[in-house]
Amino acid sequence: IGYGMNDDMPYDHIGGTNVAILGNGAFAVENVRTCCELGAQLCYLVTRRKNLPSPRVPCWFVHQGPTPTPGRMVLDMFKPMFDLAGMGDPWEYWGVHAPQDRSRATIIQNSRFGIGDVTFLALVWGKMEYVESTVKRFARHTVHLN
Repeated sequence: IGYGMNDDMPYDHIGGTNVAILGNGAFAVENVRTCCELGAQLCYLVTRRKNLPSPRVPCWFVHQGPTPTPGRMVLDMFKPMFDLAGMGDPWEYWGVHAPQDRSRATIIQNSRFGIGDVTFLALVWGKMEYVESTVKRFARHTVHLN
């Protein structure tokens, strides 16, 4: 058990193991990337609810604009990668607030987007799984979930 920041993790032990990452914000997604780079067998991203991750190209588009990009446009740009990775419809995530006709959208979630294509690629390659649950307790080499 370690905190995935400030060299608190024994990264030399990750290769070939299954890893549980608690949370679903930008740091959690970056830790999935790190674990994949270090040869983890499988990363379980344990989260109370799935936040929207952002593919790289929509992120670039949003940050190059002179004005805020409409939420509707952002969600539509997410769709191809969500479809590829089997992540469902981005419009249906808990942080999306939109009318039924999807004419506009507001995204309100408790953390920043995890930005990057690694989340999607890890899902497609079977190197990552989302687990929607909460932690009950920890035991040696085991995370017990509710």
